[in-house]
Amino acid sequence: MKELKDLIYKLVGYTIGVLVANGIIMWVYNSVVPDVFGFKPIGYWQLFGLYMVCHYLFKNHSYPNNKNN
Repeated sequence: MKELKDLIYKLVGYTIGVLVANGIIMWVYNSVVPDVFGFKPIGYWQLFGLYMVCHYLFKNHSYPNNKNN
C-alpha cells in the first residue's frame, strides 16, 4: 500500500513539475524570442508539444549493457 501511495505522489509531482516548467519556459520564450528574432509568441500547448518532440528527439536512448564480461 505504501508503494502505491509513493508512486501516486511521484506521478502527481512529476506532472505538476512538467506543467510548471513548461509555463516558465513559455514565459521566457515569449518575453525574449519575439522581440529578438521577430517570431510570433507561442501558446502553452504549442510549447508542450515542442517539448515532447524535443525530448523524444534529443533524449539519450542508450541503455546500459547488462552482460557480465
